[in-house]
Amino acid sequence: MDRELSLVVYHSPLFPAHWALYIPSMTDPAIGKIVHVTGDARNGFVHEFKRGYLPADDERGHSIIPLARISASHVVDVLSPSGLLVYTAPDDNLLALAVDNVERELLSIPAPGKSLNVVDSLGRSQGRKVAIKNCQTWIRDAVERLVHAGIVPQEALGIVDAAPKN
Repeated sequence: MDRELSLVVYHSPLFPAHWALYIPSMTDPAIGKIVHVTGDARNGFVHEFKRGYLPADDERGHSIIPLARISASHVVDVLSPSGLLVYTAPDDNLLALAVDNVERELLSIPAPGKSLNVVDSLGRSQGRKVAIKNCQTWIRDAVERLVHAGIVPQEALGIVDAAPKN
């Protein structure tokens, strides 16, 4: 049996939208797991995944965009009688909590580090120019990893590339 993998876009009128990957539970499609990175470009990001996540309970404005159907053999549902379980940790600690192929692949993509330069009081940059990395760049890298692992088809990258940025 196949499972749905979706991109969740949490819209923002001022800042880049926050992106996350969502897989609904087989027993209750209204609940599932979400995998993403949290933080900001100034301080860096960490991996986070939530099991027992209810998109309908999230008050942030969001869209759920289907990315691909994936084999159920790559996904394990972990539902807790106590509700939402949230795991946030540096890269080296969280991988040990992965329960399936999708989580292992996603958590093997490093969370973006600091990618903003510090500016002095006169507005001069104190570092070299760097590419800004955020949750959107991580999702793009993560979906590319799932494509290379044979979990999702190449078309998923086009859907990610066309997703709303705000």
